Amino acid sequence: MALLLHVTQTYGHGLATCCVRTHPSLAGVTFRAQGNFVVRETFSASTAAAAEPPSQLLFRGASAKIVQIAVSPRGDLVAAAQTLPKPDILLFDAETGALVAQLAEHDHDVKHLAFSPDGRVLVSVDAHEKLVFWDALTRNVITSLAASPNPMLSVAFGPGAPERGFYELAAGGDKVLVVWELDATTGRVGMRKAMAGTYQRKYTALCFLDEGSLCAGTASGDVVTFGLKGLNLVTVQQAASHGVTAILPTEDGSLLVGGGDGALTVLFKENNASATLPRTYFSGGIVSLEADASAGSLVVATDEGCIYEVASSDLGSTERAEGHSACVRCVAWPKEVGDAGFLAASDDGTVRLWRVDGSGLPSRLARVAAHGGVEAAVSVAILPDGLVLSGWADGVLRCHALLDTSSGPADALADELWSINGAGGRNGAAITALAVGEDGTVVACGGANGDLNVFDVATRRLIHTFPEHRKEVTRLCFFQDGPVLLSASRDSTFSVVDVYSKQRISQHLSRTTNIADAAVCPDQLTVLTVGQDGSICYWKLDEVAPAMVVEAAHEQGANCLCLDDSGELLATGGGDGFVRLWDVASGELLAEGAFHSSPVRSVSFDSSGSRLVSSASDGSLVTWQVERAA
Repeated sequence: MALLLHVTQTYGHGLATCCVRTHPSLAGVTFRAQGNFVVRETFSASTAAAAEPPSQLLFRGASAKIVQIAVSPRGDLVAAAQTLPKPDILLFDAETGALVAQLAEHDHDVKHLAFSPDGRVLVSVDAHEKLVFWDALTRNVITSLAASPNPMLSVAFGPGAPERGFYELAAGGDKVLVVWELDATTGRVGMRKAMAGTYQRKYTALCFLDEGSLCAGTASGDVVTFGLKGLNLVTVQQAASHGVTAILPTEDGSLLVGGGDGALTVLFKENNASATLPRTYFSGGIVSLEADASAGSLVVATDEGCIYEVASSDLGSTERAEGHSACVRCVAWPKEVGDAGFLAASDDGTVRLWRVDGSGLPSRLARVAAHGGVEAAVSVAILPDGLVLSGWADGVLRCHALLDTSSGPADALADELWSINGAGGRNGAAITALAVGEDGTVVACGGANGDLNVFDVATRRLIHTFPEHRKEVTRLCFFQDGPVLLSASRDSTFSVVDVYSKQRISQHLSRTTNIADAAVCPDQLTVLTVGQDGSICYWKLDEVAPAMVVEAAHEQGANCLCLDDSGELLATGGGDGFVRLWDVASGELLAEGAFHSSPVRSVSFDSSGSRLVSSASDGSLVTWQVERAA
């Protein structure tokens, strides 16, 4: 049986929102980096109203994580820089996603990438401060040199005189701001240094104004304007309290400034120190600020994984997309929502329902703050009546109602119906695993210290504490027949216990690795486990040693697994970022998919077995289509 595994949709944006770029001539079209791909998304007016998700096109060809992207002014090319071991720059056709060229000159990760205003010159700067000017048409190096300032914190092309082959590139650093001058015909370069006098700042964001000036945002939160002719300091305006992260000029000569505090501020052309500046705030620090092709519209991305469409006239905003801003530790595809969506629990302190039937953005089922900060949501399960149970890093088991998202995402958070403190075990240990009994009357919680507690759902009373493990409980699941529970742990053991008789039925020890995840096969006699050594082990409950071992299923350890409902197909996720499908009967590898650029943390099938969702340490989520090969 040969299978194919195709990415059908990406949800959220991981931690790569700094790489969100807009199309210069097509309204609603953005490009972003996620894993080893560039994702082109087209947002319609109905998308912004949460009626449907954006259409997506994946640009394939990178062999490592993409860390920077740039879009040519004509909108025909997308440049993407990938990380080591081969930190090349890939050029894609912006319309089709086809890889058209691969530029190899850097030995270290590229941190800055930008096209000149006419699109002829591409500049790249790597982590060892090598500056390269490329001819974007011939794909050849015009010249390369040691970058200044060192380190280079920001770059921006100026107007120059492209018709004569003359280009200007501003570069900001720590207390240094320079303008490089390039003759693209001869490859000669010169450099001018800005005169700031005693005003010393880190220059973190740059842009040129049409009137002949250079604006520089700083880590101190102010914006400094220099005259372009002599590079002399002209004005200083305070704009953000946590540093300037992005700046964008507008057609009327004012300046939009994005801050690390999430503030978007308008600085007017006339510097009036007593005027109240127009300002709005977003969730998370602003990491990307781009003009959309539609008149008067902007695109703002934040470090919490959210993307907004903003009206430049009044700064009114609409959320285009959101995502998890930290590791997603658990995903579950509950039958109670009719396979129309899946649940995800994240270290960013949220449990979200992500819809996959085209009805829009996710609903936040829970966002719980504790100890003065946002607690991590570690595990999630659902009761037969549709109530959502979630386990948290503060050791609390929480119950929320499943929000009705049929008309789009709910604005309000779901109400917390009840909670159980200390459900993770002694000393407020985090709840690392969660399972609900087949009839929904009991819930089991496993803790970071190895405790295993079983509660009555109706009364929330503790039924029993099982002293089964010495380290973190990684998986809990109930057998189909009776109140029998499987628990797996990083202490290299898994146990089978009877919840009501409070007796251990069996315990097995893996002598080669800890156990990161486990599942019970439909025959109720076979248990599958994965662990740090990357193998898949088949265990018979009446035998001490594994009956079969699939060696090296993942090179950097196997973190998670999931059986489809038939028990014939097994999905695994590993530290190598791969999702793999296996034939359970033979242990044969059937298909694999590479999307995540960080370790895969959780996988889950829908009830049909034709769709799979995976999550990763960088907060990314992907749905896959499982197809039989022709």
